[in-house]
Amino acid sequence: MDSSTNLLIQYIIVGLILTAIFVWVVFKIMNIKKEDSPKCCGCSLEGACAKKRTDHKFKIAK
Repeated sequence: MDSSTNLLIQYIIVGLILTAIFVWVVFKIMNIKKEDSPKCCGCSLEGACAKKRTDHKFKIAK
């Protein structure tokens, strides 16, 4: 193989790695939006916060 073929293979591998990273980041962002958590997720006081939760799980049944 000559140097241009090796360079092409390296570009293809780097492109695949960057594509995989991009897909992983998009997947993580979509999962964060879909999680059942309060709007202030990531806050250190998330479990003890007195803010009204908007989840359907916490509505009072009549």
